[in-house]
Amino acid sequence: MNIRQLEAFRAFMITRSVTAAAESLGITQPATSRLLAVLEQNVGFALFKREKRRLQPLPEATFLNDAIERAFSGLETISQAALDIRNLKTGQLRIACLPGLAVHLMPRLLTEFLTERPNVSVSLQPRSSPKIHEWIADGHFDLGLAEARPGYPGIEVENLTFRCVCVVAKGHHLESKRVITARDLDGLPFIALNRNHMISGPIQAAFDAAQADWNVRVVTRLFGPACGFVAEGGGVSIVDPLTAADYERWGVVAKKFEPAIPVEISMMYPANRPRSRLVQVFAAAFKSTVASYQ
Repeated sequence: MNIRQLEAFRAFMITRSVTAAAESLGITQPATSRLLAVLEQNVGFALFKREKRRLQPLPEATFLNDAIERAFSGLETISQAALDIRNLKTGQLRIACLPGLAVHLMPRLLTEFLTERPNVSVSLQPRSSPKIHEWIADGHFDLGLAEARPGYPGIEVENLTFRCVCVVAKGHHLESKRVITARDLDGLPFIALNRNHMISGPIQAAFDAAQADWNVRVVTRLFGPACGFVAEGGGVSIVDPLTAADYERWGVVAKKFEPAIPVEISMMYPANRPRSRLVQVFAAAFKSTVASYQ
C-alpha cells in the first residue's frame, strides 16, 4: 500500500463515487479506479462489490476505512505541527540572563513574544555572568545574556555595547541635572560594583580626573542590587541603562553620565549547535528592543 492508494480509497469512502473521488484528488476517473484495484490486490481481500460498473463498499472496506481515518488524523496532526513550527507558534526557549534583566525587561519582552505563540514554552533563569557562561558552554540554555567575558570556550558571542548611566533616587538633589559628572558625585555615598568589574576601573579614572572623592559605601556584585540600594536612598551608582530602566518603577532615576563609560552585554549561544528559528527570531526581537538604550 502507498499513500496515494489510501487517499483514493478514503476519497471514495467519503463520496461513494469514483468520479467524485477523482475530482477531489485532481486525477482522472480511470486513474482512481486503478488505485482502488491495486489497493484491493495489496490487502489480499475484497473491498468492494461491483454492480453494473459501480462500486459498493463491503463491511471489510468500512473496517479498513476506520483505521485509515485514524492514520490520516495523525498525518493532519503532524502537518499542523509542522505548520506551527514554520510559523514559530510552537517550540521551547531556554534563556539565562542577568538578574537585573529578569526583573522587568525580559518578562515584558517574553510576554509580548508569547502572545501570538500559545504553544511556545519558556524557561527564564536569572544568574550571575560566570554561571551563565558555564551553562551556555555546556548547552543547557539556548541563549544567554551576561556581561562580556572574552575567550570563553564553547560559546558564540555577539556583544552589545551600552553607555552607563548614573542612577539616583527620585527626589535626590541631582535629579534635575541633565548630565551628571564625577565632580557632582564628589563625596556622595556611592554603591559600587566589585573592583574586578569592567566598569570599576573607568569609574575610578573618572573620579581621579575630576579630583573628586569616590566615597564607596557599599560594594555589590550586580547592577540590580546597586539599583536597589539607590531606590532605598542608600546612595548613588553608575549602572547599565537596561537595569536602570527596570528599576524606574521603584523610584530610580537614570541620568546621562560624563565621561562615557561603556559596558558590554553579550548575547551568547552554544557553539557548534545550530540555532532554532525560534531562538533567532527572539534574539532579533531582543536586539530591536534594547537598541534605544545603546
